[in-house]
Amino acid sequence: QKANMVIDMGNDTVTAYGVTKPLHYTESGHCSIKLNNNSIDNACLCSTENCVLFSEDSKENVEKIAEKLHKQFAHPPAEKLKSFVKTGGETRKEIFDAIEKISESCDICRRYKRQERKPIVCFPLAKNFNDTIA
Repeated sequence: QKANMVIDMGNDTVTAYGVTKPLHYTESGHCSIKLNNNSIDNACLCSTENCVLFSEDSKENVEKIAEKLHKQFAHPPAEKLKSFVKTGGETRKEIFDAIEKISESCDICRRYKRQERKPIVCFPLAKNFNDTIA
């Protein structure tokens, strides 16, 4: 309300605080607003308590974002979370590295990690024809 935000789907633009910027679309077809140092200030669009903003952040802040995403999406494997973030349009390597680091160091994920499946059957021990009889 304070930002007086208007999303114009007909013209694919968003206006906040009197500044109009184009809408971008992700590979999956969702609307997104590009947030960086050259666009609308991050604080005017939403609070960091309610959503994750990918702006040009310090390494510590990137790790906090990765940890928040990891917890918010119920501790998914790193590959699933990286795929989700990539679909959202993020391409920076430091985000993906932080997701990998958080996933590997998460106590809950380590504690409840699925066991590797053991094969139910094994290969026959015979090396030549008729060595083993069933």
